[in-house]
Amino acid sequence: AMGKALRTGALAAGAAAGGIMATALTKGFNRLNAIDQAEAKLRGLGRTAEEIGTIMDGAGAAVRGTAFGLDEAATAASKLASSGLDVGEELDRAVRLTADIATQAGEGMDEISSIMAKVAGAGKLTGETLAQLDDRAVGAASAIADHFNVSIEEARQMVSNGAVDFETFSTIMEEHIGGAALESGNTFQGAMDNMGAALGRVG
Repeated sequence: AMGKALRTGALAAGAAAGGIMATALTKGFNRLNAIDQAEAKLRGLGRTAEEIGTIMDGAGAAVRGTAFGLDEAATAASKLASSGLDVGEELDRAVRLTADIATQAGEGMDEISSIMAKVAGAGKLTGETLAQLDDRAVGAASAIADHFNVSIEEARQMVSNGAVDFETFSTIMEEHIGGAALESGNTFQGAMDNMGAALGRVG
């Protein structure tokens, strides 16, 4: 009877281990593909191998301890790099802010990085990009209003007039939701996402 029970337990454990390994391999290949695609885009932009290494290191550091993985950060970094941001602190800061906004919006970094790249490429926040952020309930308009001590309508008018450049926008959003991504890493869902990211690294 004990032998039968042990055999059943061993089979169940083997099946569980096989399932975990299959998940790890799937996540691993998806992670590898995302990073490979991001690096290919950076090469297409004329970035050197040294610059790509710096960008990847910065992207990884920007999301360490958050619920996001290097694959999402690398994809975001490649988009932001295409908008003309300097490799190094400027780009790393934009990736961190993208993670914070994505956390607040409850979305992945991919969609938010597209919006951030538009703002960085234009050099300023526009009515269109502000509307896209407000649609995601990140409180961008109210944060701008608080920063300049004006009404929300006046803040929107300032944006329409091109008065909120990328640097100012970044500072305002850092004051508003800076560190949101790191906080998300301390939640139950964040822990589960981190475990999934770890499985991807193993895979």
